[in-house]
Amino acid sequence: MNNSKFSKTIKELLMISSITALLGQIYIFPFGTTFRVGLGVVAFVVLILYFSEIDAFLASIFTAIVVFGFRVLLDLVFNHYRLEYALLHHFPGGIYYIIFGTIFERMYFQKLLDKPIYFIIYLGLIDTFSNSVEIFVRILATREIPLESFDDTLSLITAIGFGRSFITWNLYWGIQKYTSRVLEKEQQKRYLRLLILSSNIKNELYFLKKSAEKIENVMKKSYEIYSLLANNDRIESIKEELKQTSLELAIDMHEIKKDYFQLKGRMEKLIPPIELSEFMHIKEILEVLKELSMEYAASIGKKIDIFVNCEIDFLTDKYSYFFPIFNEMIYNAIEAIGGKNGIIELKVFKDRETIIFEVKDNGKGIQAKNLNAIFEPGFTTKFDEKTGEISTGLGLYQVKKLVELLKGEITVTSVPEVGTTFTIKIPKETIVVERGESKNAIKRNHFLHCR
Repeated sequence: MNNSKFSKTIKELLMISSITALLGQIYIFPFGTTFRVGLGVVAFVVLILYFSEIDAFLASIFTAIVVFGFRVLLDLVFNHYRLEYALLHHFPGGIYYIIFGTIFERMYFQKLLDKPIYFIIYLGLIDTFSNSVEIFVRILATREIPLESFDDTLSLITAIGFGRSFITWNLYWGIQKYTSRVLEKEQQKRYLRLLILSSNIKNELYFLKKSAEKIENVMKKSYEIYSLLANNDRIESIKEELKQTSLELAIDMHEIKKDYFQLKGRMEKLIPPIELSEFMHIKEILEVLKELSMEYAASIGKKIDIFVNCEIDFLTDKYSYFFPIFNEMIYNAIEAIGGKNGIIELKVFKDRETIIFEVKDNGKGIQAKNLNAIFEPGFTTKFDEKTGEISTGLGLYQVKKLVELLKGEITVTSVPEVGTTFTIKIPKETIVVERGESKNAIKRNHFLHCR
């Protein structure tokens, strides 16, 4: 066993024994008897099952020592018992855990977790037997319990053993279900992050393809100039120079075009075909972006409150458009908020046959002279204060193009030092999917009032 594994094992053994010792102090006296029933055994079994790599016998030895020492210490400090009495009084309790752990290890309880009846019966029998040994040792060592009352006590500890085993099984599976839900939620979050990344890359590929088409046109025009010059003798003095320059330009553009399409092909291969579902609710999209955006804001030292207000909710198959659109707009809003605190509101509502989205922030706003230019490619007022690097100015340009692909329009109003509101209007028929219970039937009423 290497040092790291040994250290991990010791930490887990200390955790099991310490929690068992502490919860063992929470106990009841059932049926008006003097027999103490604690939660330590329940904790011990659940922790042994949770830390499945730990040897149950080793854990029982460790736990027996810690429980014994802990209880002796409590009696010495708080009850002022003599050391001899405290040692003798709590020694049988340590015996219980050793017997319990020894049998537990040999029963291979991990295989019984899917068989609750067998689990409860076997665990109840082990608990009963271990308690019986403890009581018998206590009778012989301390004479606290008369030997003739052992038979009467046996029925009590049997009931307690089976009751405690039932509680143990339910607690273990409750923890397992809770853990599974947490893991499922985390896994879904990872898939959604990957989906957002995939959507963003796909849209970048769209603009890359558009750029490639423009390069193709430039290349054609360059070659047309070359052909025109090659067949025209009237500008003889500059003909050769222009011919050479235009030919080089056409060759360069051809090489750029090849590089573009090679890059596009490689990126498409890198993007996995991720589809969480055929459709997504718009409220789900905005809630995911809200959570991720708040994480981003926190990473740059800002506390941003983001509010999602859906007057309607609907299914859409255009989520690969909405992720980059709202991701860009929310991030812009976060960066536009000058201080460390800010508010961003996302609103969705319907006006007849149009779906309207609003993204509102209380940031520094946009100067009136810049309002008409913010959607132009290359226009930007943002730069990194640490590096001095200027933004590309393509974010809102791409947002506008994506909105137009959805047959919509985007407008902006802003008041300096008060805030900015972006409004997107898209025809309902472009983005709303109506579908029934079956995959082929697209009939169901799609609007749901958000609660």
